[in-house]
Amino acid sequence: MISADRLNESVDELAVFGGRKPAGSVMLKDLDAKAVRSCWNDYSSFVKVNPSAKQSAVVFQVYDVAKSQELESLGGESAYPHRQFGIVALVVAKYEDAHLDAAAGEFVDETLQVPTPKEGKNVYSNISRGGETLEELFGSAERVERLREIKKTWDSSNQFKGFASLL
Repeated sequence: MISADRLNESVDELAVFGGRKPAGSVMLKDLDAKAVRSCWNDYSSFVKVNPSAKQSAVVFQVYDVAKSQELESLGGESAYPHRQFGIVALVVAKYEDAHLDAAAGEFVDETLQVPTPKEGKNVYSNISRGGETLEELFGSAERVERLREIKKTWDSSNQFKGFASLL
């Protein structure tokens, strides 16, 4: 746990160029105390076995979604999906040694499974693990179709795709 006045220090090292940083996210409506404790235990176990990965992080970012939901109800449109989710759970393994790749990937995947709601996963697309469906990334089939139409006009060569090729 980090105090609010030192919160940004916790992620400074994640923004440094280089190193290995497999990451993933899931968007949540609520925080479950048991799930948060389980994520902490996963993190503690991972860095205990892999001390060179001590700068890894499990972060829960909490946002007020009232204004975005108000805009949605008024017919306001945005490319931002999942407006009803006010919490982003992020798991990042940070290390240098390529021999930790498998263990780090397992840590990220298993830790993200803990808070993921049973009714389905929604992902913040900028912190995708890969393998998510387009609907998990962008919100709904309608949004995916709309994005495809926009990309045909503005990114017909599909340069901006990350893990999600829309064309």
